[in-house]
Amino acid sequence: MQLATVMDSVVKEHGELHERLGKWEKTLGRLTGGTFFQARTALEQLWRLVPYFEEELPRHFRREESDLYPSMKEGYPATAEALKRFATEHAELLRLWKDYRGELLYSDAIGETHRLRELGVELIARLRQHMQDEELEMVALSRQK
Repeated sequence: MQLATVMDSVVKEHGELHERLGKWEKTLGRLTGGTFFQARTALEQLWRLVPYFEEELPRHFRREESDLYPSMKEGYPATAEALKRFATEHAELLRLWKDYRGELLYSDAIGETHRLRELGVELIARLRQHMQDEELEMVALSRQK
């Protein structure tokens, strides 16, 4: 598959991820400052987002690492270090997701959502930064040829 085609697909997936992150962030905002019922409803909404991130995030990372990164490394050898860093970030982001999901289970059982909100906000910010860095460093290069 041509590098530009793979890159276009990755950018499209990033757009979808950004959309889901916005929904996640909005729902996290509903956890505080409201009634118990509102917090409970927000937790239910967070659970509805879980399947997407459980399936899509690892799939997206695998696709980048198997389809995009080898093409980038071949066409742009100077990107090797950045690609290694991005793959390391993928592993870290998946670890943070597992931590978040564990906290979601705890919050659902106990009703304490403060830590859930903190972890969610941190993970959302890290995912956004990661996607931005990938696009800035790789999209620009792939469009030059």
